[in-house]
Amino acid sequence: MIQMHDYHKLMHKVHTPMATYDALRSINLNELLALDALLNEASVTRAAQRIGLSQSAMSHALGRLRRVLDDRLLVRSGNRFVLTPRAEQLKGRLRAGLDQLAEAVRGEVGFSPESSQRRFTIASADMTALRVLPALLSRVRDEAPQLELHLIDAGERTLYLRLEQGEVDLALTVARSLPPGFRRRKLYRESFACLARADHPRLRERRLTLEDFVVLPHALISPTGEGSGVVDRALAALGLERRILLRVQYFLVAPLLIAQSDLVLTAPRQLAAQFAEWAGLALFEPPLELPGFDIHAAWHERFQDDPGHRWLRQRLFASFDEQDSPAQAVEMPRRP
Repeated sequence: MIQMHDYHKLMHKVHTPMATYDALRSINLNELLALDALLNEASVTRAAQRIGLSQSAMSHALGRLRRVLDDRLLVRSGNRFVLTPRAEQLKGRLRAGLDQLAEAVRGEVGFSPESSQRRFTIASADMTALRVLPALLSRVRDEAPQLELHLIDAGERTLYLRLEQGEVDLALTVARSLPPGFRRRKLYRESFACLARADHPRLRERRLTLEDFVVLPHALISPTGEGSGVVDRALAALGLERRILLRVQYFLVAPLLIAQSDLVLTAPRQLAAQFAEWAGLALFEPPLELPGFDIHAAWHERFQDDPGHRWLRQRLFASFDEQDSPAQAVEMPRRP
């Protein structure tokens, strides 16, 4: 099957445009949309739900696609479907072709923020959103009053797939590496600080010692609700451990709990400073060395040159470029 973005390659190989029509005559646009859903979902049921077909209609579409393309496309492996090698080859190229076709039909050759009603989806942890979004919201409000921002949880398991498909535009992430085909840019560097209630009976001298740190009960912010954190690894290197009394999955509920208990919380410094101001908490330097981390914006390279996507990235980066030296975009290795 010839994809839309391969037309120019085809025209170098044939002497008449009729060959292009012949290559596409055996399949229609609705079947291409069904094929795209099947390849990305690897499930007849989910593919049907994705594009609003009945499961029976999607099953018939799969049967016809198998005949037209002379390939099984999806084959069973245990209790699930997996893609054939041909289907894997088609997957990315088909999505790119459908994107180009949609752009051609809509006639979208540019992006006008003043009139755009586009919706951009950003995946982020709540702590990062609190640091990043206020300045971005201000710029969007001033320059694109009809544009909509949609914030979702960055911990979703299908995040990279949704970025590739364009369902999510940007991810704000601490990931040190990304899958091939993704780009990223550093936004800012983060470190850690400790919090406790202002009238904590053991910390009235406004100093947190390593002995206090080990003896006192702790709250741990863990998006998964499990595992150890950077603090536990740093303590283990010293032959020490702490008592974790409370694990919470959400950053923004933690300061309210700390304010009403004798727990100590270690959190990203900029977020901890805001917690201290909002909830009347005392801010302390960690009594041991903790490594910092970088926050990046990540996106799929398919949207690198999309005018609207580029506009959004520029507005996001501008806030940090005004504070620090400009960061450089990093392109991750492509699939071979």
